[in-house]
Amino acid sequence: MKFRRQKHIPEPPRRRAVSDSPAVFSYYARGSSNSRQNTGRNDEGVPTSKKGRRLVRLRHIPSYIALLIITVAVLRALTLQANPKIVLINQAGTIYRPTADYQKAVSGIWQQSLFNKTKLTVHSQDIQSETKAEFSELSDVHIELPLLGIRPTVVLMPAQPVMQFISANGVFYVDGSGKVLARASDVTQNQLPNIPVVHDETGLPAELGKAVIPESEAIFLKKLGLQLKAENINVESVTLPQSAANEADVRVAGQKYYLKFFILSDPRQAVGSYLAIKSKLDAEHIIPAEYIDLRVDEKVFYK
Repeated sequence: MKFRRQKHIPEPPRRRAVSDSPAVFSYYARGSSNSRQNTGRNDEGVPTSKKGRRLVRLRHIPSYIALLIITVAVLRALTLQANPKIVLINQAGTIYRPTADYQKAVSGIWQQSLFNKTKLTVHSQDIQSETKAEFSELSDVHIELPLLGIRPTVVLMPAQPVMQFISANGVFYVDGSGKVLARASDVTQNQLPNIPVVHDETGLPAELGKAVIPESEAIFLKKLGLQLKAENINVESVTLPQSAANEADVRVAGQKYYLKFFILSDPRQAVGSYLAIKSKLDAEHIIPAEYIDLRVDEKVFYK
């Protein structure tokens, strides 16, 4: 018995299921591509509409204003007034002028240069030098610039004279180096001690800010005055005679005679020699009529 072979009928190919998801994907894709058009910005995120650009500029205005204020504040902090504050260090034993005189002169010096109007360009050294040159009674000039303010401060330190010097052209104060500080009539004394009064008979005029006697001579006269004061010897005057070089004649209060000192000698030793001879003369009831000469070491002459 023969069986018939069944004919193979091929199955139809499967079809891909139809879904709504591609449509959803396409929808978002289209929405994403048009998002910058919806926000009014280009590919770089910069607003494309006039209104958007205006809003961006308005948002930056506070920053611009703050930057402008900071710039103005910095520029103002760097400027300087040409009317500095004067601080006078008034110590005992010094000489000085009225503060108004210093104020007027320093302000004039400050205004001579435009560079002195800012903290970065001010010529402090020049101002100090010119101030000391105009006022020789000042030993030091210091300029202080404010950190935040605009008015500078000028600190003035007056010098201490060691003698009053009477020359052919007036009465002056002289410091320890022999330099003329000021005319006595132009300054005020601040608790100035009894300094020696030196009469110069050489006839040479004294000039402000310049040496009227050598420094070695000024040092000797200063030490001599201190030594005489330490021995309670009252001095009426000290004279630099025209006829003798390196000699200082000291007039002792209450005595008819004067003392001759050698300027290059040791003041302490010379005063000691005077005390010794005075004690001897007093014991012998001898009073010199004219002078006691102490110019030679370990030898004393009198007349």
